Amino acid sequence: MLDNMPRGTIVIEDLEIGMKRHVSKVVTDADIEMFATVSTAHNPVHLDEDYAQDTIFQGRIAHGMLTAGLISAVIGEQLPGHGTVYLGQSLKFLAPVRPGDRVRAEGEVTAIDYAKRRVTMDTHCEVEGKKVLKGEATVLAPSRKFDYRRDALAPPCPARYLARYGAVHDPDRYPRCVEGRRDCYWQFRRRASGSSGCHRPRATRRAPAGHHDL
Repeated sequence: MLDNMPRGTIVIEDLEIGMKRHVSKVVTDADIEMFATVSTAHNPVHLDEDYAQDTIFQGRIAHGMLTAGLISAVIGEQLPGHGTVYLGQSLKFLAPVRPGDRVRAEGEVTAIDYAKRRVTMDTHCEVEGKKVLKGEATVLAPSRKFDYRRDALAPPCPARYLARYGAVHDPDRYPRCVEGRRDCYWQFRRRASGSSGCHRPRATRRAPAGHHDL
């Protein structure tokens, strides 16, 4: 999967109308078979080439909800990102997606209710510039005031990450933890405590799914 921006969180206070994010992925036979297994949707139009040749599609196609799942990747990973709650999604399927197609899913913010933390987004998927799916999503965005707690959402300390895994800290995976940035959580803790080392205090709230703790 190819992303146009690092994954993370954009809180409601920082969202603006017109913001866009996208992901791109090639849909493979393995993806279709795995989706059929997980969803138990074994329609032969997705799995049996001989059967699919006799349908209006004249060949196998991917599950529509497999394609739609890429919209969830945009919303849950980039815009607004981690901590977002899906409230609703309309979908209209415009064309089939076939094995080997590269699908580009995009979301754009069209309306924001800051008081209720509700965000409306125009969503669509396309293959080679042709829309294959379109719809509208309504989500509950994370808030700096309520959800985006430094203690709860801070990524692993670079020093501890390096000591444990023997690998260089990845700023794309943990964009809020880049040494040298003024707003880096670990720099903040060192200044506040007067310590020269890194220390992660006990989280006051449970971290969301997908949080990587050490």
